[in-house]
Amino acid sequence: MVDPADFSWLRESGLKAEQVARVKKLPQGMALAIGVGDEPEFIKVRPRNCTHGGSTPIAKTPVETPELAEAVSDLANFIKAAPTPEIEAQRETMISTKRLSEWSRQLLERGLKAYEKAEMIHLKLSKKCTNSC
Repeated sequence: MVDPADFSWLRESGLKAEQVARVKKLPQGMALAIGVGDEPEFIKVRPRNCTHGGSTPIAKTPVETPELAEAVSDLANFIKAAPTPEIEAQRETMISTKRLSEWSRQLLERGLKAYEKAEMIHLKLSKKCTNSC
C-alpha cells in the first residue's frame, strides 16, 4: 500500500498507529486481515498460482475448425434472434400444458377429498343401520 487515503482508512477503521506503521513496512507474502476476528491479524499469503494475474483471461487462440466457427456463429445468431411464431406457439402450448396439469392435480385432490368424505358418511350410515336395523 502506498496511497495515503488507504492509510487514513485504516486509522479510521480503528487500527492503532503501530499497526498502520507495520502495514507500511509489510514484506511481500504478508497481509493484514481485518474483520475476521476481534482484532486485525497479520497473516502469511501464498504466491499466486494463476498465470493470468487474477484477471479474467481472454482466449488468445482462434477457433480451430471451420465447422466449430460456423456452429459458434449459428449459436450466437440463434441467441440474438427474436422468437419465431413457432417458438412462441410452443411456449404458449407449454404454459397451457402446465396450467392444465395444475388444474388436473387440483381436481384430483378435490375428488379424493370428496371420496374420503363419502366413505366416512357411508361408514356412519352403515353403523347406524347395523345398530337400528
